[in-house]
Amino acid sequence: MHSISSSAALTQGPVGPTLLRMAGPMFIGHLAIVAFNLTDTYFIAGLGTESLAAMSYTLPVVMLLYGITFGVGIGTSAVISRAIGQGDTTQVQRLTTDCLYLMLILGAVIAGVGLVYLEPMLAFMGATGEPLRQAYVYMFLWMATYPINALPMVANNAIRATGDTRTPGMIMVVAALINGLLDPFLIYGWWIFPSLGILGAAIATVLARFLSTLASLWFLQRKLRMTDWSWPGWKPIAHSWGRILWIGLPAMATHLLMPISAGLFTRIAAGFGAAAVAAVGAGSRIDMFAMLAVISLSSVALPFVGQNFGAGHWDRIRAGRRFSHKFALAWGAVMAVLFWFAAPRLAGVFTEDPEVLHLLTLYLRIIPLGYGVLGINMLACNELNGIHHPLQSTLLNAIRTVLIFVPLAWLGGRWFGVWGILAGATAANFLAGAISELMLQYTFQRTDPGRAAPTESGTLLGDAAATS
Repeated sequence: MHSISSSAALTQGPVGPTLLRMAGPMFIGHLAIVAFNLTDTYFIAGLGTESLAAMSYTLPVVMLLYGITFGVGIGTSAVISRAIGQGDTTQVQRLTTDCLYLMLILGAVIAGVGLVYLEPMLAFMGATGEPLRQAYVYMFLWMATYPINALPMVANNAIRATGDTRTPGMIMVVAALINGLLDPFLIYGWWIFPSLGILGAAIATVLARFLSTLASLWFLQRKLRMTDWSWPGWKPIAHSWGRILWIGLPAMATHLLMPISAGLFTRIAAGFGAAAVAAVGAGSRIDMFAMLAVISLSSVALPFVGQNFGAGHWDRIRAGRRFSHKFALAWGAVMAVLFWFAAPRLAGVFTEDPEVLHLLTLYLRIIPLGYGVLGINMLACNELNGIHHPLQSTLLNAIRTVLIFVPLAWLGGRWFGVWGILAGATAANFLAGAISELMLQYTFQRTDPGRAAPTESGTLLGDAAATS
């Protein structure tokens, strides 16, 4: 178990370089995942505007499933990283194994319910006719294989909790390469393969996810030895599930709010035609690319904060927060400038339809203005989960999506058309970023008023967290 205990190095060394060292491999991995999504979008765009619109309708449903998986993964990462900071390797093994059991059972239930209500969900977002048919074909296979294909996201969170971001990054890269290679063969019918259209994109995605599942589970079992498949009885497993879900359920709710808001955003755009939906769908995928560095930093903030929370190193948690938030603002400013000038050319990569081209260019010039403050919101949520304050993290996203994002986008669309939808969404990001910073400051002051002292073993006093 030396490989686990030695990974508590996140409690030592310079804060900024440590975060960047961890974020580097995750940047490459997330770049691969974004390429994964953009590749699908690029090849499906070649099938026509209706197919591109169909992919836009699938995005909120995919985000819904990812939200559930991310919730379990975040709960897993938070409790495992804290256990590593405390030096409890037996607990690390139990938590890792039980989270995999949990994801399989939960995934099977969700897949069954999702298959029953798949068509109504797509129709609710405004999908009709041929776009509805194609979106259903794509998502049916995606939903049916969800239990197995969700496992690598949870397993990779367990690996990241040790401080190892290189391995999850490599797994993500390989999965993206497999998807990208299979896409043109299965979508267009290259070589000996049949032309399957949007179904081919779904098959490529499922195969890539399945192979990444095998790789991540093998690494947990054989390299890190973080699993213990001996049966401990239902009581220890239920205890592990309770700890994971105490953070995971609010985190799940947080991520579920994102696809719900994305679905409502898509529905608002649908009122202005298929071209607006296609532009919003393509723009949303480009957003993921633009925010890549901040997403990567956010994904490592949780294990960094978690390990230091377990060790009682609040000075490092505060320093990490300052560094990360400054980085998010700087990165957002750079992306906003680049996208303002590159928007027409970039939009032209995804479509030749004049109306979609115009609306996507508009999207890429307005939405990036709020990237920096959106990054602060993302970081704050993971930092709050890292110090085991999941309810505050969920509250932040509820405020952003339910109270700010959707209402302002709807009002903007009602008053100013598509331009108003985009302006409303950007204004919502600014408000959410400011609220996130204020809430994070308040929670940190309550949890760490500068008087919390570590115990002799180096772990934070439990009542410090409990009273917060």
